[in-house]
Amino acid sequence: MTNAQQTDTSPKSSADKVEDLGVITDRYDVTTLRELSGWDAALALLSEEYGTLENAEEVIGTGFALMRANGKASLVDEPFVIMHCMFPESNDHKDPETGEWLHYAVAHIITKDGRKLVMTDGGAGIYRQLEEWALRSGRRGGLIVNGGLRESTYELPDGSGTGTTYYLAV
Repeated sequence: MTNAQQTDTSPKSSADKVEDLGVITDRYDVTTLRELSGWDAALALLSEEYGTLENAEEVIGTGFALMRANGKASLVDEPFVIMHCMFPESNDHKDPETGEWLHYAVAHIITKDGRKLVMTDGGAGIYRQLEEWALRSGRRGGLIVNGGLRESTYELPDGSGTGTTYYLAV
């Protein structure tokens, strides 16, 4: 057996450090990553390495956040402007009568208080209003909605509770 093929099987003292497995990213070795104790330690290490850290919302994408499921309620009586809207085809919902894929509205909006949101709607309210406006005007943006949204609450036909449809408050 050559020296390169021999393995050292002697026990190591507690003072010996386990040899690093090497660099696993372009910057950090296994020991460094393993010893990170959480968020603050990671931020400190990154700040040491890169200086100022960048916020993904500011440097990637448009800066618009997808509105949460219950987010439309926060737009009731809240003025906003529609920067752009589009009407993609749904991958989840078909028209029960024709079997054709349904469409929905995706609108990039900025509220009067400065929130930048992506609002989606596929119902009888906002979607229908925006679709009708886009078809009539030939536009897809530049629409000020001074009244924000209004909500219409109703009993579900199956008696299982209530539902809410949101409309542009016009």
